[in-house]
Amino acid sequence: MKVLMLGNYNINNYSRGRIIYEGLKENHIPTKIYLPNKKRYFKLAKKILRKDFGILIVTGKFVLMLSWLLKPIHRKKIIFDVFISDYENLVIDRKIVNPRSVKAKILYLGDKIACKLADHNILDTKEHIEYFHKKFNLKKSKFSPIYVGSDSKVFKPQNKTSKN
Repeated sequence: MKVLMLGNYNINNYSRGRIIYEGLKENHIPTKIYLPNKKRYFKLAKKILRKDFGILIVTGKFVLMLSWLLKPIHRKKIIFDVFISDYENLVIDRKIVNPRSVKAKILYLGDKIACKLADHNILDTKEHIEYFHKKFNLKKSKFSPIYVGSDSKVFKPQNKTSKN
């Protein structure tokens, strides 16, 4: 089964995308990455409509929405790499957005609806899954963790040296 990764998966500069890609490759799962920019969303739709894949892994809500809108045609499973809640990040953690504002409500609904649209969602920890379950009233069965890891090409075990 071929996997099509769409969105912010620049495997040269984005370690999460690289770790997911390398994990798929190490497990002999053919994977194609397509990185859209604002001028390429029509090309992104064409890639999806080719239907030469078995599963879509997407990051970014716009890419998810486009993939979901085209799902009646491609009929493939969509996995959303959520990674983080925009609501939690901007409203709760950074306190950039007032919790009572319209923007906060839009961020909340954006997180909730995006996770409902996807066939399955991946987050980085079980704690994040619990947060999405409680905060957005989403089923835990719609989530799986892909733990934050390290790139073994960058971080390698060192031989222990004796100190004198």
